[in-house]
Amino acid sequence: MTNIVELILSYRKTHSEEVLKKILDSLFPMMLKRLKKIPKKDQEDILQEFKMGLYSLILKFEFQPKEIDSDLFNSENKNRLLNNDTFEETVMEIFHNPYILCFLKTDHTNFWCAFESEEGYRLFTESFFRFNAQNQFLSVLNQRLNSIVADFFRKNENYFKYEKRILNRKNGHGQEFLYQLKDKQKEVISFLKLGFSQEDAQFLSLFISGSKINSQAEVAYQLGISQQSVSKKMKQIYEKYKFFFEK
Repeated sequence: MTNIVELILSYRKTHSEEVLKKILDSLFPMMLKRLKKIPKKDQEDILQEFKMGLYSLILKFEFQPKEIDSDLFNSENKNRLLNNDTFEETVMEIFHNPYILCFLKTDHTNFWCAFESEEGYRLFTESFFRFNAQNQFLSVLNQRLNSIVADFFRKNENYFKYEKRILNRKNGHGQEFLYQLKDKQKEVISFLKLGFSQEDAQFLSLFISGSKINSQAEVAYQLGISQQSVSKKMKQIYEKYKFFFEK
């Protein structure tokens, strides 16, 4: 991933649409992961909320530098680190900064350069700042995206209380069955509202008879086709809407 901090600082100076696109493209996987939890019909609206939340952070987020005293980068401490089998413990004894251990997993070179010269220390502090600033930003963005998702489900609490999600699973004998979540209701599930196509919604509705869940054999009888064909259709639907059927 391109360092997000560099892109954000660049965008704040230039307001370049190209730079903004790079930021969005870099962070889109974070948004996509959460979109999969949202019903298909609402995903576009939530994506726009994600983008607005991200844009707000890009403009307003304040990066907090975690400075390390330059006096600690002396020859004595360098020798302690080079001649000690417990490197991580020694790092903590010298710097008392857990962030530096995380940084060392990604960049050893600039760390050792800091012991050699003022320029080396400057390069280290810049690299260390970018590393920590990116982690800070991603942590806050993660909270922001989760908050948007949680807010969506809070606003739609009553809807999800009465709408039921069904799953095609296998029991201990390897037989497929439809598992219905809590709050069973007698009304037919509104599959269309949950983002299913007209064809798939009509097909799935055949499994619901009031409060009764029909078997694949019963649906096959209604349609005048084989149970094997019904099973194949169910598997196709499961693959098509896998994002919805996640636990």
